[in-house]
Amino acid sequence: MKILLAPHFDDEALFASFVCLRERPLVLFCFDGAPRHGSFDVRWAEAQAATRILGCDALALREDYETLEDRLSVFDPEKVWAPLPEYGGNADHNFAGEVAERLWGDRLSFYTTYTTEGRSTSGYPVPADPEWVAVKRKALACYRSQAELPATAPHFERDDLSEYEVVPVEVR
Repeated sequence: MKILLAPHFDDEALFASFVCLRERPLVLFCFDGAPRHGSFDVRWAEAQAATRILGCDALALREDYETLEDRLSVFDPEKVWAPLPEYGGNADHNFAGEVAERLWGDRLSFYTTYTTEGRSTSGYPVPADPEWVAVKRKALACYRSQAELPATAPHFERDDLSEYEVVPVEVR
């Protein structure tokens, strides 16, 4: 089994679509983001539609910082992708990446998200089949609730849909 940790509904489509399309991991949504970013039911329905487009199954864990590591420890994946913990990065993204590193550091690759400076492009560009950009746009379009929020809309309005991966030295 391969898994991809997505702290929030939409992180898989915004930052790891190409990994999803290439590897078909089980997407584990760690936190539900409600009520700050809308209702759980709406966000979960959007996430299910987006992950189907990306060819992945998904689970909504709805954990918090105190329970996430215990909940994830029951999984024994052969490969894991998680957000890269970065200075100035989103706290939930950083936390999920740190948990993944503790649990599966030897099987982990990171994908980049954003920091207070903007979209993170550290690491290596993720190779993408040319048709995947159109699929990514279709998955992103599922997140209507987020595309309409002033705080998250800029992520959905980007022209550059490149993605970046960081593979820790011990995994190479």
